[in-house]
Amino acid sequence: MPPENDLSAPAPTPSAAPAAATVSAVEFQRVQALLIAEQQAHNATKASMETVKGDITQLTSTVGLKDANITDLQKRLTGFEKIQEKATRLEVIINDFPDLIPFEKDGLLPSGSDKEVLKASFTKFSERIKDMTKANTADYNAGGKPEKVPASDPKLGSPDNPSALLQAAVQAQQNGDMAGYEENFNKYLLAKNKQVA
Repeated sequence: MPPENDLSAPAPTPSAAPAAATVSAVEFQRVQALLIAEQQAHNATKASMETVKGDITQLTSTVGLKDANITDLQKRLTGFEKIQEKATRLEVIINDFPDLIPFEKDGLLPSGSDKEVLKASFTKFSERIKDMTKANTADYNAGGKPEKVPASDPKLGSPDNPSALLQAAVQAQQNGDMAGYEENFNKYLLAKNKQVA
């Protein structure tokens, strides 16, 4: 039989085993305390990381709201700038060129937003209108006549329209065409009588 299976062999002395076990227990308790401290530190770090993640999520949300607010403010600023440009434009027209207000209403004036550029453009526009008005007034005063408008002009309506016939008669008279004048004036009288009847 092998000696380790021999029950008759003397048992090891108990005093040697407890001394080794006591050192191991102290060492075990020290390592266990270190392990517990490390686990607690790990858990604290983990909790701190979760808090930081929550803070980051909240900050990201706040930054997103701030970005949305900035975008909204930029749109409002752009709208305000357009309103301010229009106000500047209207101020120049009303204060310096009141005769151009109907043209602005109809959108016929040159565009722009710089006061000096607007003033220069409006001055040219206004001067051109004044020149045309003076030329038309001079033509009228010199005995000029308006362009001939045919009786069938769609603006005047049908040839049976008394106003169109009267205008045609006047036009013929101004052109020295007395036969045309008499013909159109007679038609005018007949059309006028039809309206009355």
